[in-house]
Parts: sequence; structure tokens; C-alpha cells
Amino acid sequence: MQNFIRTLLIVTALKALTMTSSAVVLDWSSLPGGATWASGSLSNSFDPDATNAGNDITIAVQANGGVAFSAGYPVNSSTVGGTIANNDASSLRLRTATMIDTNGSVSVTITFNYAQGVNNVSFSILDVDASTGDSGYVDRISSITATPVGGPANSVALTGVNASSTVTTLTGSGTLGMEVQGNLPASGVTDHTGDFTISSDATTPITSITFTWNNPGPQFDPQIIALGNISFTAAPVPEIGSSLGALATCGGLFAAWRRRPARRDLAVA
Repeated sequence: MQNFIRTLLIVTALKALTMTSSAVVLDWSSLPGGATWASGSLSNSFDPDATNAGNDITIAVQANGGVAFSAGYPVNSSTVGGTIANNDASSLRLRTATMIDTNGSVSVTITFNYAQGVNNVSFSILDVDASTGDSGYVDRISSITATPVGGPANSVALTGVNASSTVTTLTGSGTLGMEVQGNLPASGVTDHTGDFTISSDATTPITSITFTWNNPGPQFDPQIIALGNISFTAAPVPEIGSSLGALATCGGLFAAWRRRPARRDLAVA
């Protein structure tokens, strides 16, 4: 009986806790608080969530294996760098001066600065395509890795959606080996058919997502992709007021339970 009552008290308290979450968007056309991405900088943090103190998201970009960015890149722009997605939206544009060989790459890491992690992450990578023209490039997005709260990297499967199976080939969506690659002999796109969207689920809180961009194509001339807006939901946390109320309710029930045996003893005496 005592175990039953104890369990009932715990369940009552847990149900009384009100959980809150917030939907957040990092919009490149309107960065929070007048923040900017200084052209050519490789890491910046932003605070799009007014309910969470401090910077909520950090984006870091790194060139590897002899790859070099073109002057002034990365850059947050809606017009710089050619005809990405018809220049109809601001985005973080990444342009390499060269992709030396298949060992060269660019890695992008998006870190969510929440102890409890975030859910429902979604963002698009723009202008994933290929060309057999003078450039002879192929965009490939691979090594897509999510890190869960308290867990090892690359232990959470993500979902990928490519806007056009003609422009890109997507493999492994929903698995740990997902990647997308521009198709040859498709020419470079100037619309959203080269978009590739990555998303996480609503049940596994994550703290970061990393992906790698490289070129398995026949030539290694300048290439460009862009990172679109990033949306996510902060994992629910208890509201302080409702938590105190739940604890008070639990405490009252526990005190009443403790007093009942004492009254029975007095009656028998």
C-alpha cells in the first residue's frame, strides 16, 4: 500500500509539471539584434530565441585538405556569388577558390547552445548541383552527423529531402549514411531545384549537426553552395512556477498520507 501511494504521489507531481517549448528560426535576412556575419569570418553565434539567455546557435565553417575560400567568403547575402536560388533570399554563401581533389572539403557545424538540446531542426542547403561545362564540378553533401544530448556523434538518423531527383541523387535518407550529390550531366541550377533539406525528429534532442561539402567531379574549379534559414524547437523544460505548484501539491498529499497512520494509532489507544 505504501509503495502504491508513493507511486501515486510521484505520478501526480510529474503530471502537474507544465512543459514548455519554443519554435525558433535563424533568418539570414533578419539576424537577431542587428547581428551580422562579417564577410570572410568562419564562426559566428546568434541569439534568435528571446526566451533563452545568451547565444542560442553557433555556426562554424572550416576548409580542409588544401581547400581555400574565395576572397570575402563565407558571406551572408542575397545577391553575391551568382544566381543561387534566383537571388530571392538571404543565405550564408560558401564559395571555394578551388576544390583541390576529393580529399579537400568544407565542413559546416551547427551547434545548439541548449543544455536540454533541440528538436525539429530543419534547414536547406542551396545550389547543390553539377556541371560538365568548363568547371566540371560535382557538389556532394555527406558525413551528415547529429549529436544527441549525452550521446555519441553520428548516433541519430536524420531525414533528407532533395528538391529534384533530376538535379541531385539522394541516398540513405533516415539512416546514418545519408548523402546527396549533384547529377552529371546536369548543368548548374539557378532555382530551388538544387535545394537539399535536412531535418531531425521531434523526440530525440540534439546539440549539433555537422555536414561536409566536397567535389568528386572531374575538375576542381570554384564552387558555391549556401546555407539557408535554420529552424528548430527548443526541447521542453519545466516552467518554474508550475514546478513549484506541482511540488507543493505533492508535498500536501505526502503530508496527509503521513498523518493518517498517526490518527489510527490514537483511536486504537
